[in-house]
Amino acid sequence: MIAQKDITNPIWSVYLGSVKDLGDPDQGKSFYTFGNYDESVVKASGQSIGWAPVDSSNGFWMFSSASGSINGKTVEQSGNKAIADTGTTLMLMSDQFCEALYGAIDGAQNSRRYGGWIIPSTNIDQRPDVKVAVGDNMITIEKEQLGWADLGDGSGMVFGAVQSRGNLGFDILGDTFLICCYAIFDVGQKRFGVVQRADPTPVGQPGGRQ
Repeated sequence: MIAQKDITNPIWSVYLGSVKDLGDPDQGKSFYTFGNYDESVVKASGQSIGWAPVDSSNGFWMFSSASGSINGKTVEQSGNKAIADTGTTLMLMSDQFCEALYGAIDGAQNSRRYGGWIIPSTNIDQRPDVKVAVGDNMITIEKEQLGWADLGDGSGMVFGAVQSRGNLGFDILGDTFLICCYAIFDVGQKRFGVVQRADPTPVGQPGGRQ
């Protein structure tokens, strides 16, 4: 649309909702904008947009993500880069970050059977406080989003929404990340912007399991 000049202002944004937030004011709904971004969402966040410059020389919109934190303890990842991708469901992160995250969740296991990290579906409020950097800005990953899908084996465990990126040289911040923020892609100025999503129920709906 931008290349064909169907949009005069080369900017688009994505707001991903979640079925875990059906009871929230936004009812878990999603939307995209083209040619501008929704200022009401930015206002609801109570924050200014945090911008990070983008390097697209390798074909990806890549930005700096040189740190994260687990329960306030910084996970340094000097020189680390990331992309935000609506086509990826989970967050694919370094082994260092994954080990720090799941080391802070009682009962977490790196399961060979299921091919990744799994965690208990209960005690969502006791999951760690997790943040990832977008440039100089930190986005909190909601505790309810740290579990992705029930294993379906009666174990009470769910597949973790953050998994190892393996030998990939950068992080992929997929839908798990995008659900937690409002993301703005400014093509004209080659920058990626984020604000924390306003979520009154970051540990899930009352009485819920996940």
